[in-house]
Amino acid sequence: AQASISEHLQVRMRADADGHLNFVPVDYVAQDAVALSRNDAAPGVYHLSTQDPPSTGLTIDSCFDVVGLRRPSYVDDDGELTWLDRKFNERVDFYMSYFRGRKQFSRARTNAVVGNDHGGSFRMDRETLLRFMNWYVDLLLENRATLPETQ
Repeated sequence: AQASISEHLQVRMRADADGHLNFVPVDYVAQDAVALSRNDAAPGVYHLSTQDPPSTGLTIDSCFDVVGLRRPSYVDDDGELTWLDRKFNERVDFYMSYFRGRKQFSRARTNAVVGNDHGGSFRMDRETLLRFMNWYVDLLLENRATLPETQ
């Protein structure tokens, strides 16, 4: 029954598919932070981000692909959501400020001090997203296998 549901059900999400999600592995963030400190960076705001973040749509679509669900339909108005869509959106509410709002980061100050070798050069393309997501799902499945009633 679940396989049938995942083939036919398409969730609607209130998300800006054309926005961007700035994912950077913590290793790169740490390298940039240490480099700023070692270079005696002046006080101020330094964005430890990437210059080429994936789109929100690419990221969410990839998540759905990895777990075997149909990609969501993106809507602008809560009035377009069904009861089930609303329940799903409530469960991912924590992420909605990232999914809906366009957050702009500039590495100009960071790059001026440390260059573009760490987080700035990192690219989270679809292949890299899928690698991270599959690693995470595999880890979850491995840990769940030892729990009762999870298969």
